[in-house]
Amino acid sequence: MKLWLLLTLLAAALPAMEVHYYCWGFLNAHPERAGISKEQAEEIQKGHLAHMERMGAAGRLLAAGPLATSGGARGLLVYRCESVAQAEEWTSHDPAVVNKRLRVEMYRWMSNAVWGEPLASRLKSDPNYKYRMVQLPFAILMRTGKTAGGAMPSEEARKAHFAYSTKLVEEGKLRSFGPFEGSPDKLGVFVYAAIPVEEARKLAEEDPLVRDGWGKPVMHVWFVADEAVPKR
Repeated sequence: MKLWLLLTLLAAALPAMEVHYYCWGFLNAHPERAGISKEQAEEIQKGHLAHMERMGAAGRLLAAGPLATSGGARGLLVYRCESVAQAEEWTSHDPAVVNKRLRVEMYRWMSNAVWGEPLASRLKSDPNYKYRMVQLPFAILMRTGKTAGGAMPSEEARKAHFAYSTKLVEEGKLRSFGPFEGSPDKLGVFVYAAIPVEEARKLAEEDPLVRDGWGKPVMHVWFVADEAVPKR
């Protein structure tokens, strides 16, 4: 979907919504991933983590971590960026990408909240700051046959979706949500609070767009720094 159209739809749904833009990356297993020794794997992983630390220290990478659930992406990245191409170029230097262990699937992403804080500010003042990792249920809202060919939900359905999501944020059950630009199969994401994944699944299934068949949630669990993901 074109970004200008998405903005128009959002404005019609919630005129007062504050919007922030990021680059969202899915780290997937590389299709040419080959068998390597344990020592090689450990060395690549060490370089992978060091690369992400450098990106974070440079103020580019705001949140990152592996997905605990099997199937689909191995991990997630959220960048502060000017373009998808810029974020892809940064990720191309990751040793896990260079050595064909992972490849990135990157999209421009619109969020309801500010990512990376207060963690980025605290790491800037104290590079040795010890942050806490949490497990957050995470839903990818996949397209269905109803959204094929660019079909869009009614204005009433869109308003109900954003009102429902905002209510969950206010209740402290949902930490962030937003749509992707240009994805052929993914509409957007929901990052929930640290609640049981089955509770998050029920909340996702109660979303008006899901109930009406416009999207299908696929659930995962994300390991991520607590202070990097927005909180109310």
